[in-house]
Amino acid sequence: MACAMWSPVFAQIVITVSLDLFVLPVPRTVSILFATKHPEIVINVLLDSMAICVYQTCPANCKNNTCSQDNGFCTTGCDSGYHGNMCQHTCPTNCKDRMCMQDTGICEGCEDRFFGPLCVACSPNCVDPVCDKLSGKCSQCLAGYHGSTCTQTCPTYCKDNICIQGNRFCTECVPGLYGNTCDQTCSNNCKDNLCIQGNGFCTRCEQGFHGSTCQQTCPIACKDNTCSQFGGQCEECAVGYHGNQCDMNCPVKCKDTFCNQTNGRCIGCEPEYHASDCSLSCPDNCKDDTCFQENGQCIECVSGFHGSKCVDRCGYCQDGRCDKDTGNCMTSCIDGLTGHRCDIKVVTLPSKEDDINVAAIGIGSGCGVVIVAMALVIIVQARRHRSMIHQNTTRSTTMTDISLPSFGQERRTETDGTYAVIGAQERVESITKMSAGDSSYEQLGYRERDVPHLYETT
Repeated sequence: MACAMWSPVFAQIVITVSLDLFVLPVPRTVSILFATKHPEIVINVLLDSMAICVYQTCPANCKNNTCSQDNGFCTTGCDSGYHGNMCQHTCPTNCKDRMCMQDTGICEGCEDRFFGPLCVACSPNCVDPVCDKLSGKCSQCLAGYHGSTCTQTCPTYCKDNICIQGNRFCTECVPGLYGNTCDQTCSNNCKDNLCIQGNGFCTRCEQGFHGSTCQQTCPIACKDNTCSQFGGQCEECAVGYHGNQCDMNCPVKCKDTFCNQTNGRCIGCEPEYHASDCSLSCPDNCKDDTCFQENGQCIECVSGFHGSKCVDRCGYCQDGRCDKDTGNCMTSCIDGLTGHRCDIKVVTLPSKEDDINVAAIGIGSGCGVVIVAMALVIIVQARRHRSMIHQNTTRSTTMTDISLPSFGQERRTETDGTYAVIGAQERVESITKMSAGDSSYEQLGYRERDVPHLYETT
């Protein structure tokens, strides 16, 4: 008789039993626990018709205790923490909530700090211990490491032991080195031993050198032996030189031999000289032999002179000094002169009483001179008259013009001989006006006064 519930998977444990071993009536059923590799399976043996029929229960970790009747495979999944056809295997330790896929044992999700199908630990060199759940890639590495999982070390000479995670290039080099991995040496003439990481160019040069790697020397006449790194132009020239390379001499008459670096123009001249190159002499009467560099005009004049170049003499000032621009005396005038420049003579008019005395003396003297002159004229004319009687019987009348022409006495005879000048005297009156508020005088001018003509009839 065939068994109704025979499981082929357990065919290897089918046992044929002789009924003679049992004294029990037939048919009968017994439960026998076989020692198999699956101790969880209970075999029920039906002794019937000299045949043994084996029956089994579902594996213990099948979810909801459900399995296939044909093969015993768990059909609705496994309880938490198990996987396999019959849920006989445990899930990896770090699966989230201890859940893994029944057929492969791959975790459905990992706990933090774990990644991959089996939820292995993230790299300890990740800055944040949490890594990508699938790839295990770190978002950032700790100093000294690089690579997707931060398992590789940075080059030795990266500054602060920091390199780029993706390519291991140093972000910066220790002083004295350059290159992607800081394996090349900077020029010895780089200031502070610093150069640009990408090309090795010095950031600055030591004193006396220039060029991208500071291998060239500065011009000898650069002040403090310093020049521009790119081009080699002197930042400033030593005293006495000018030009981009400071290779030209300043003019010899520049004050302290100092001149403009760009155009060589003197910054000030030595005494007695002026012009852009200080090649021209200052005017003779400049005080201290100094004049303005740009136009040669005196800054001050020596005593007694004035004007832009001090060629004009001052008036009769008391101490000889006058204003450089106006020529006006800076102190009082010498006696007898007045005016801003002390060039006007002072004439003091006599008092009224003095005027009368002077007039009387003048009139008396004048009368005496006139009388003498008239007497002389009469004598001369009498002699001429007698001479003319013999030459001309017609009597003619002659007149003598007695006048006072300007500037001295003069005698002249008209072409017809009828008039003769017997004398003249000039009288000049100086009219002055007292200036209000001081004792100076202003000359208004001269006025000439002629004495009326005197005539004598003979």
